Amino acid sequence: MQKLTALFLIVILAACGGGNDASSDAGSRSASDFQGRFTVTDTRGHSFDSDSPRARINFVVDDLIDVGADGQQVRAAANGLPETGPGRTTELNQSNVMYTAKVMIDGKMTRVGCDPDNPVNGWFERTELTDTTISGAYEFEVVRCGDYYSDAEVDVPELPFTVRVEFEDLPLGNLSESL
Repeated sequence: MQKLTALFLIVILAACGGGNDASSDAGSRSASDFQGRFTVTDTRGHSFDSDSPRARINFVVDDLIDVGADGQQVRAAANGLPETGPGRTTELNQSNVMYTAKVMIDGKMTRVGCDPDNPVNGWFERTELTDTTISGAYEFEVVRCGDYYSDAEVDVPELPFTVRVEFEDLPLGNLSESL
């Protein structure tokens, strides 16, 4: 039931545009008011984290982490994790794995949406799960990118590249909460 609820909320989030571009500060909190942390890196040398401008927790459940900052976003959903406690799987849900980043193309910063192959080459590890928080990491390989606004394929010279997310004490169930 929890996975069905998570999927339903993701569909609603996608239909509403994900909230990443909202300019309102309603409900915003500073990073110092927030206990959890996340760091996103990729093998192109790009990174953002919970201290970046407009850092957001879009959605967090026991097997799905979706975070973003400054118009960038990353999400991965795992299959095959135990219902409680630590666990690791290489079974990632391809339709719920994505990376939106800023990439320099022809001397211009371009926002791209990048996707993994099917099946996804990656893993998801949950190191701790409490009644209120989750900690762990996930990593996946991106094989194609498209312009974020037109979805036209974009020739990113670094393809394929790997995205890694580490997270600690992220609160479960937050939806589009600014840090």
